[in-house]
Amino acid sequence: MTTIALLGGLPVSPVSAQTGTPGSAEGPVPDVPVGPFETPRVVAPPTNTEPAIAAYRAYRASLLFDNGLYDRQGDELAHIRDVVVDIVNGDVRGAVLEVGGTFGIGEREVAAPLDVIEGPLAHLVTTLDAEQLRALPDAAPLPAGERSFRARQLIDRTVIGRNGDVVGRLADLVINMNRERVQFAVLEVDPSFSSPQRLLALPIQLFQPAAEEQHALPLGREYLKTRPGLEFGGWSHILQPDQLADLDRQFFIDFPDIWNRSPRTLFEHLDSDQNGRLGRNEAADSNKVSDLWSELDANGDDLVSKPEFVRNYPRPAVANRR
Repeated sequence: MTTIALLGGLPVSPVSAQTGTPGSAEGPVPDVPVGPFETPRVVAPPTNTEPAIAAYRAYRASLLFDNGLYDRQGDELAHIRDVVVDIVNGDVRGAVLEVGGTFGIGEREVAAPLDVIEGPLAHLVTTLDAEQLRALPDAAPLPAGERSFRARQLIDRTVIGRNGDVVGRLADLVINMNRERVQFAVLEVDPSFSSPQRLLALPIQLFQPAAEEQHALPLGREYLKTRPGLEFGGWSHILQPDQLADLDRQFFIDFPDIWNRSPRTLFEHLDSDQNGRLGRNEAADSNKVSDLWSELDANGDDLVSKPEFVRNYPRPAVANRR
C-alpha cells in the first residue's frame, strides 16, 4: 500500500513567498457567488516557466483558527476566526476575521478575501491596514440550506459510510491558499476496521453534512481499506508538489463527477503545462470537455483560455445538501 508523507515545517517551494495574483487583460473570472465572501477571481498567465503547482502554499484549517494576523511592522490587527468553504465545488469563499475591540469588547467579525493573508503559519500578515480591515463587510451568518459552511462546522464530525456504519471522522481540511480551494479533506479512519489508525485524503465534495453533527460519505469500509493513506503523526500543512499532482490525478480518475461542479478547478487540472490555455491534446483528458470543445472555444482559435472556459462550461444544477 502506497503511503504519501506529510512534511513538517514551512512551505518547501522556492516561490512560496510570492503572494497575490497579477491582473489580466482578459479581466476577472467570476465563479458562483455566495454572499459577501465571493470576490472576483483574476487570471493571468504565469510569468515564469515553473509549474504553478510549485507555488503550492497550504495550511490545515484548524491551525488557522484563532491565529493572529499582523501588519508589516509586527502589530497584531486581527484574528482569523474561520474560513468559508463551498462543499459543492471545494472553493474557499474567504476568511472570517475578528477585528476591532479592546479586551474582548467591541469586536466584530468581517468577511475578507483569502488573498489578503500572507506569510508562514507561524507569523501570518495581512496586506490591509487597520482602517481597511474595519471597512470590510460584516460576516453575516450563512443561511440554512446554502452550499457554504464555516470550516469549524465541518471539522470533527463523525462520518457515516455508504452502508450506514461509522467509518471515521473528518479530522481537518487542507486549504490551498494560492488557489483558494480545499486541496483535500482528511478522514481519520475508524481503527475498529482499519488498524493501525490511518489518515486518508479525499475530496471535500464527497462529504455531505447531515443531521446530528455527521457527514454522509458515499464510500464503504472495504473501499476505504484499499486507499493509500497519509503518514499518520506528521500532521503538517505541506505536501511535496509532485505528490500533490499525483493526488490530484488520482482524484480525477476515482471521482470524475466532482470536477464538473467547478469549471475553474477542472480547468486547472486539465492545464497540464500551466500556461493558462487549453489545447485539444489537454482537453482529451476529459471526454466531456472534448465533446464541448467547439462551444468552449468561442473565438475559434483552437485554444481555450481560462475566462472562456469558465464562461462557457455548463454548470450542473445543484441540489440542497443539508
